[in-house]
Amino acid sequence: MSETGKKYKKHDYSKRLQIVAKVLEDHLPVRTASRLFEVDSMQVKYWVAMYSRYGEEGLRMRTKYYPGDFKYKVLCDLFENQLTLFATALKYGISSPSAVLMWKRKYEATGLCGLYEGKQLWTESMATEKKNPIKQETGASEANNKETGDLLREIDFLKAENAYLKKLRALVQERIARENQKGRQPSGN
Repeated sequence: MSETGKKYKKHDYSKRLQIVAKVLEDHLPVRTASRLFEVDSMQVKYWVAMYSRYGEEGLRMRTKYYPGDFKYKVLCDLFENQLTLFATALKYGISSPSAVLMWKRKYEATGLCGLYEGKQLWTESMATEKKNPIKQETGASEANNKETGDLLREIDFLKAENAYLKKLRALVQERIARENQKGRQPSGN
């Protein structure tokens, strides 16, 4: 089966451990292990990195749900420190770098509130507010505090994004200046 023709399938813990053992203990190259077990080579590379950093626990199935605050923290780190998706996912023990990519795309499309969609939208406190009208007064101040916290987090995130864009602009200008010094015209890339 070709590299692009592979179907996505989950691999249980024992299979992941077996593949990692082949790479680390038997010194089988990642690509060879990938072909042998019919698993994407980047996935094998990630499993090896997770095992190297977290041990066997790094290969166990992870939570599929991450809270919005956690996603926000991960994306801030990604932007501020210009990390790769792979390095960011590995640093935070996220099951796959593609999860970070999905969060990044969601943020770019819908903003900060997109990170909080899903299970976090309807919380237990929201359900009790409707059932218990006596607590609505304190609920309003709690809602204001939550909204203030959300706005402060969004400000921090926007600052990080702004710093990232400024750095990117500086790097592009530096490259153009370097190319102009060589007497060449900058490429359109």
